[in-house]
Amino acid sequence: MKNKYLIIMLIMLSLLAASCSNSEKKQAKAKKSTTTKKANDVYEPGKPMSWGHDQTIYVFVDDDVWKESEYYVRYALERPFFTVQNEKLFEVKRGDVKALDQFYKYKNLLFICDLSSNKPVATSVKKMMNKEMENYVESKGSGLFAKHNHWANEQFVVFMIGSNINNLAEFYKRNGNELFFHYRQKFVQRIAHKHDKLKPVDQKLFDKFPFTMQVPENYILYKSDPEGRFISFIWRSREDQKLNPDKYISIYYEPMPKKQNKVIEQEWVKATRKKIAWDYYDEDEIVDEDVQYGLYKFLDYPTWYMSGRWQNSKYFIGGTFQSFGFFDESTKIAYLIDTSVYFPQGDKLKFLMELESIAHSFKAKEVKK
Repeated sequence: MKNKYLIIMLIMLSLLAASCSNSEKKQAKAKKSTTTKKANDVYEPGKPMSWGHDQTIYVFVDDDVWKESEYYVRYALERPFFTVQNEKLFEVKRGDVKALDQFYKYKNLLFICDLSSNKPVATSVKKMMNKEMENYVESKGSGLFAKHNHWANEQFVVFMIGSNINNLAEFYKRNGNELFFHYRQKFVQRIAHKHDKLKPVDQKLFDKFPFTMQVPENYILYKSDPEGRFISFIWRSREDQKLNPDKYISIYYEPMPKKQNKVIEQEWVKATRKKIAWDYYDEDEIVDEDVQYGLYKFLDYPTWYMSGRWQNSKYFIGGTFQSFGFFDESTKIAYLIDTSVYFPQGDKLKFLMELESIAHSFKAKEVKK
């Protein structure tokens, strides 16, 4: 591996969605509008539940477009995460438009369309578009339109459309990060929806901290250090620990009353993660070449993200981690939410995503005036 940082500058845009009426079935009209997490989680009466694998994305695209776009689509959606052996969050499979009726209830669908074409996928997409989408593509030349619960509840459908083949190609080459984080965000939201049904830990555990988090009750307190501004929870199986992972979620904070810039510094995130890993995880370490960095949006905060491998020379073990560093302007406090997994026997990425869904329940306490 090259001895340099792999920096991924990711700007995560708000997911786009609109409600789909009960009469909208196979030719349902998609709309482009902003949405919130609550809107994404609403189940629409009269619609069936989606099915299929959470991590499989079926792509519908005409042959000529796929020939040119396949590399870029797979590069965006099947990107590796730095775990112990590296893992992919999503698998891309091509769907057959002739059998589209069989896919209307699958969880993740992607339509890539050249509007100037009259080939099968383009023809089908044109029938699904509404006037707003048509006007947008005509005006901008291309666009990405995302739809929650399009034909089924907990389904996520994305339309990537260009007014012609050149505009489409320019768009999918330029917007791979946005496409990936739409699907990633939906994946995390599905997990969060399941966690919403679980009873959280006693919120009194956060009395001495300027924030709260809805950590499920089946996690136990690992360490609490109010003076050190750190708290951590662990999930560990009570049965066969060899067949189940250890999952950690921790929060560290640091007051920064003089800070003016709302974006936390990358170096602070990097240094803070190294410090808490050594101090609180019994001398865990990370090597820079095993870490990915990126800047994106987390809970409406501009956030430095880092992900990669950790190791512990003291115990000859290792695993994977994800950290989110951000600054809350209203309280002038910087936060680092850290998640990590130890699971030598199996894949770790899905557990990191589970921990990320818990991290989304973070809430800074209001400033007392």
